[in-house]
Amino acid sequence: MPNAVVVDLGAAYGTAKSGVGIASMGVMRPELVMRNIVPVIMAGVLGIYGLIVAVIIQGSIDVPNGKETVYGSYTGFAHLSAGLCCGLSGLAAGMAIGVVGDAGVRAVGQQEKLFVGLILILIFAEALGLYGLIKESPRFVDVALCNIAEIVLQDTRSSSAIVHTVGFTLGMTAPPEKDADDTSNTMEVACKNFEIFRFHVRVTSASMTLHTRLVERLESTHQPAPIAFAKEPLTRSEDEDKHRHPWSDLEVAESARMGLTAPSRRHNPTSGGFRVTRVNHTFRLCATYPMLLIVPQHISDSDLKSIAHFRARGRVPAITYRHEATDALVARCAQPLVGLRRRRCASDELYVKFLQQHAVGGLYIIDSATTCVDKLVEEKASLLVHCSDGWDRTAQLTALVKVCCDPYFRTVDGFALLVQQEWVSFGHRFDSRCGMKAGHRSGAKKHGYWDDEQSSPVFVQFIDAVWQMTQLAPCSFEFNDAYLIALVDEVYARRTGTFLFDCDEQRMKARTYARCPSVWSDLNLPDMANPFYIVPDDADAKSPRVLRFRWHTSTLSIWPGLYLRSLESREAVCTQSVQQTQQALQTQLQTTQHLLNTQVELNAQLQAYVSNLESKTQALNVAFQGQVFSESGVVVHESDMDDASEEEAVLLSVTQTQKKVDMFVAAAILHPFEVLPTYFDEAETRRVVQ
Repeated sequence: MPNAVVVDLGAAYGTAKSGVGIASMGVMRPELVMRNIVPVIMAGVLGIYGLIVAVIIQGSIDVPNGKETVYGSYTGFAHLSAGLCCGLSGLAAGMAIGVVGDAGVRAVGQQEKLFVGLILILIFAEALGLYGLIKESPRFVDVALCNIAEIVLQDTRSSSAIVHTVGFTLGMTAPPEKDADDTSNTMEVACKNFEIFRFHVRVTSASMTLHTRLVERLESTHQPAPIAFAKEPLTRSEDEDKHRHPWSDLEVAESARMGLTAPSRRHNPTSGGFRVTRVNHTFRLCATYPMLLIVPQHISDSDLKSIAHFRARGRVPAITYRHEATDALVARCAQPLVGLRRRRCASDELYVKFLQQHAVGGLYIIDSATTCVDKLVEEKASLLVHCSDGWDRTAQLTALVKVCCDPYFRTVDGFALLVQQEWVSFGHRFDSRCGMKAGHRSGAKKHGYWDDEQSSPVFVQFIDAVWQMTQLAPCSFEFNDAYLIALVDEVYARRTGTFLFDCDEQRMKARTYARCPSVWSDLNLPDMANPFYIVPDDADAKSPRVLRFRWHTSTLSIWPGLYLRSLESREAVCTQSVQQTQQALQTQLQTTQHLLNTQVELNAQLQAYVSNLESKTQALNVAFQGQVFSESGVVVHESDMDDASEEEAVLLSVTQTQKKVDMFVAAAILHPFEVLPTYFDEAETRRVVQ
């Protein structure tokens, strides 16, 4: 091993150099020889350390199994670099010990007070070598394998695949036995975000060791800290400034934008307005609710505490949205705990009565998404949405209703606030639903990830529903599917603190908002913008303010960017996306060019009609020159106005010109392109002119 050789060179140099100094000093002061032998001992210890590190590196190399080669290029270069780093640092330390030992021992022979300084210099030289040996020694690091759903280990020479499922809540049996003729395995890792990775590994002890370590890590009850906590800790002052919930101010501002924190024009004195309560500031009212809640103004904090005992898990009705046009409300809660005795709660009934009287359309208690938007917009009715606990299906319904009814939530900033409020703040159990709970692994031998009753892709279902909307209304969303895919990936990757834990109470205890980055600051927004986005307007059918969908099986499609992205290379997916965008832009360009050509043709026709109108006007002016009108509007054209005698005047033509001119002017103003050809033709014009 290069490490042992180079370190031994340093140790030998240090021993020899120090020995020369000791021998020279021994001639003058033989009584100090044993005292000054310390440099030689340190050089010898350095050589022993190098030997130990060489044994450690050698032990990490698996013994070849038969004729198979197990030592890859990457592993070889890794071990070589580690050995050289350790060896060179040991060589440097040995040379330093030798130089200092030679000169220092001679100096101590003349002045004994220099002995302490010599020892300190030698200690620092020794520490330099030990730091290099320890720093570059191979070691294993705990990695949170939070995104693995299952692993498939398949023998390529076998007719049928032997599948072993592992994961955070998955069990796995022993690896299959290999025959002598087996040459390779295929290990397939299926991730929870629908990505699939396949590894072609040879049948060696190294591959089996990798397989065993993956299984042990995934079945272990010990859960390493998420990678989001790898961020450097903040200082105490910065931590204290950021310990407060960073989204509190934004949620209050959002309630003001919707008109919830100030009485609207339709509120009457009996119903009152709304208020932001801090009764859950310490999470004692409801551990899975946010610290700030919007409730009716006349509902006191004591009423909320009474309602919390009546609702499942203390999840009281909380107002999350007000429709600007209809003044209808959307509230969410958990189911009431009525029980067999038909329990009732006066405060809860008062709360529900307020929701019923607030909007013109009354109140609908909704547990299905089929008619939410119609009830809120068309019938102007308030909605009280709930399921059993109020953190799964309730979050899906309220979030989708807000996306359909409010164009702000179809923007990048609005959608981020929507996810943060309806999913994160209101206690969607991300850890439990994504299979991140360490306690779930206790039954790993019996259950798999897909069989765990707590694991469910509820949030992914919501993201899929939003993607379906983007396909039916492509001009109504400011972001594209890359934005949605990034959110799905971050839920399982745990690289940020946004989707960690099950509720805000746990996040605040772990100081997640202070110690971990946010997903919203890490997204690459320029690459996630929708080029076809149109600012919503009721007059624009492509991007209306309220989205109304009529769902049917034929309108739904598979999301290839999420579910099928592992079936082809990432470059192919990216190229296909660029080609689709380019094709859509070309289609839009052709449509715009066609509209432009049509407008040019219309402008040319308009110019022709204007020219015709000018010519007709000139003809009329010529015809009317020298004419005399009677009191009834009859034109009397005299052949010679210079004749003195009126009796000789000859009536050449009598027409109802004044009436025709009035009709012409009125009709020409309203319909110039239709009236002009009918009122003027060549024959009549010539007759009038003559």
